[in-house]
Amino acid sequence: MKYIFFSGIISSMVFSSVFVAHASGNQSPWAEEALSLVNEERQAYGIPALKASATLSRAASEKLSDMEREKYFAHTSPRNLTPWHFIEQAGYSYSVAGENLAISFMDPRAEHKAWMQSEKHCQNILDPRFQESGIAVRKIFFGGRETIVAVEMFGTALSEQGSFDPSGKKIAQALCQKIQSSVLGASSDGTPSGPLSVAGGFLMKFPVFNSSSGDSLASRMMRSPYGTLEISALVLFALAQMTAIAAFSGVLLAREREKGVFS
Repeated sequence: MKYIFFSGIISSMVFSSVFVAHASGNQSPWAEEALSLVNEERQAYGIPALKASATLSRAASEKLSDMEREKYFAHTSPRNLTPWHFIEQAGYSYSVAGENLAISFMDPRAEHKAWMQSEKHCQNILDPRFQESGIAVRKIFFGGRETIVAVEMFGTALSEQGSFDPSGKKIAQALCQKIQSSVLGASSDGTPSGPLSVAGGFLMKFPVFNSSSGDSLASRMMRSPYGTLEISALVLFALAQMTAIAAFSGVLLAREREKGVFS
């Protein structure tokens, strides 16, 4: 039986352009650090480290390219292609597989921290059944701006099915269950002939204002890891606009004074 896992999507409004692209077949520095952080987390709990898989990296890269081409950011494409389509197309026969997605993070450490603060993503990272991982990270033009998207695929080859304990899912759930997360979705067991899937949702790092909650947008932004940066950016933008308006008004007033309109 195959097991497949959606782990949701994470987004942050803050991003940078550090060490993302990888022109060669090797993993980018971002992907290497991301895998290192995952393995540090696993080893802290006595869980075997994941090996880098070129095949899963190729699957992750194809998924990222498809999202860029079809203009979507989700586990399932507009053409109803699931992550498992890309894994299978890459030639990876799996007994268990999973996917984490992230968009617009500053660096691998910020991305990893957000994944670990999300129950579903955390479960993929700490699931002892997974033995390999492949990561693709690239700048793409999405939502009207250039941003960084990361796709991480997890898997265990079908040939290794007997080498892991199926109860590994419960271990990951126990380790991650205390995490407070905004990820939406529910778990559902398939029929014996179908897969077990965990459908994740969308976790926005940028808070959503709810006027009925009595909680201000500013206070929600301040609780965000990047809240002060977001507020600072808004303030700087407002000041720049005010400066431009004042300068333009000054030019108009000077012209009017030259023409004798004002005494």
